[in-house]
Amino acid sequence: MFQWQPYAFDIPAGNGSKLDGVLKDVLDALSYSLKYQFEIQFQEDHQYGSLQPDGNFSGMFGALQRKDIDIAGPFVASEQRTRVAEFSNCLGFSKLGIITGVISSDRNIFLYANLFSWQVWLALLMTIIGVAFVAALIYNVTVDGWKDDQLSLLARYFWVFWSNLIGQDGGTTSHWALVNIWNLQSFRILLAAWLLGPVINSLFSYQGSITSTFAVSKMRPVVADLDELVEKTSVVPVVSKGSAVQICFMDSPEYAHLWKRMKNDRIVFSPEEVEETMKKIERGTHIMIIDYIYALTVVSDYVKRRGICSVQVEELRFCQNFITLGIRKGIPLKTIKKINTRLTYIMQAKLTDRWVNRVFPNYTHCTKQPQEGVNPLSITDILGGFLIWGIGIICSLVLLLIEIFENKRAKRKKRDNSSSATFVAPYEQKTDAKYRHRFMSYCSR
Repeated sequence: MFQWQPYAFDIPAGNGSKLDGVLKDVLDALSYSLKYQFEIQFQEDHQYGSLQPDGNFSGMFGALQRKDIDIAGPFVASEQRTRVAEFSNCLGFSKLGIITGVISSDRNIFLYANLFSWQVWLALLMTIIGVAFVAALIYNVTVDGWKDDQLSLLARYFWVFWSNLIGQDGGTTSHWALVNIWNLQSFRILLAAWLLGPVINSLFSYQGSITSTFAVSKMRPVVADLDELVEKTSVVPVVSKGSAVQICFMDSPEYAHLWKRMKNDRIVFSPEEVEETMKKIERGTHIMIIDYIYALTVVSDYVKRRGICSVQVEELRFCQNFITLGIRKGIPLKTIKKINTRLTYIMQAKLTDRWVNRVFPNYTHCTKQPQEGVNPLSITDILGGFLIWGIGIICSLVLLLIEIFENKRAKRKKRDNSSSATFVAPYEQKTDAKYRHRFMSYCSR
């Protein structure tokens, strides 16, 4: 017998230990119904059993192959193991789980911009430009007659609809760009499509995303699935020696390369090695891939001892098999049939589910994604917005200086043109004799 909680494990009893778990209940039921007596032996090398280079099996399957025992288990059935054992009917189903550490979610100064993907931001920008273009076209055709500067007109309408998007002046009719075309049906259809589409969806979706993203700071697993494990080559995957997990990876065309990473990091599932591996998992350098229910058990026990929820279990949709008992080849088929019939009754009555709850009713403890708590927005969370705002102010000041320079240059040019266009009459110098003659004539009268 190999320890696999909650299916099979030993508990203290007097000066020694005794079997407990689902396997104990199954053997008790078989003993009662078939009048069999079972002698329990614990597997000393803590291995299920795998095929060795010499063609023999290790662990429990090695004992079955040598005919040292008659029934072994529980374990996951595989084609390779049928060489040395007959499989009983199903006791349950096994799926894999990853025991992984947890890390804080990625939070950076531009996280608020990551609430939407770049495709969404691009779609919003193109939508505003498109709506502004159509509105400018309506204005030109119905009001202005193409007299205004078109680029300036498009920019003004762009700003109007951008203000709508962020919740400003969404229902006003007094704006110069809207007052003359507000009652036009074409513009009302355009505005209705704009308000019902991008404005409502984007504005309220963004507000909800802001609340859910920033209000609660979350933790995430170091490795959530096998695809992420493939990408994170620095994380060491650990499996049990002689387990069905290694057979799954060895035989999988998709994940066979992961076997090369984990074959040198197989451990014997003794309490000491499991404890040492769990400490590495907590530090984020390792993960462990084992049966999902067993993973829940290991994590729950570790969290209870540590007092903190620093590890968790992620379910894998890979290598799902049924849990069974191995029966030594050579056992009479009549005996095997009797055992399978009783196991079928047990499964139909869902007794194994009840027995799992009996031996370990709280195995879901600390398996969900933990949360650090609810915190108010910090300056770090929205620093990106202030940074962009500062860049905008600087750009605005630069443009203001350029505009001032352009205005001064335009005034200087206008003044120069005005001076060159003014006519100056030539000065005619008059002699003293001419004036003297008139003066003398006047006096002589």
